[in-house]
Amino acid sequence: PSEWIFANLQQPSRLLCPNCNNNIYTQIALHEMPLFIRFKVEDVKVHWTFKLDMQQYTYRLCGFIYHGSNHFTSRIVTLDQQVWYNNGIKDGQQYTLEGPLSSFTTQQLIKAPNSRKLILALYVIHTLSD
Repeated sequence: PSEWIFANLQQPSRLLCPNCNNNIYTQIALHEMPLFIRFKVEDVKVHWTFKLDMQQYTYRLCGFIYHGSNHFTSRIVTLDQQVWYNNGIKDGQQYTLEGPLSSFTTQQLIKAPNSRKLILALYVIHTLSD
């Protein structure tokens, strides 16, 4: 995972290399890990671990955003690994407890009720260790 995140910290610029005529890329440098990260995913992991300057950072899964039928819905994963679902149009600010994260299959997490599709998984920094 560390290699993946750092490999994706570059963006093409509008400039072209005078020697090969390819796009020049801007490299983004991290001096510290962000508090939140998000992934557009097909597979859901409960934790992601990254290394930066010999220090290990662990992010825990904290939520999901789904989209379908021109509407967004969400799930929140609490610290005690309980999953709560919200459809704001139907439920307002009320979340419905769906159960422990361990009771869900990856396939169940990728699709929300009403066949909405997972578009983002959200992670928050959880531990800092040497």
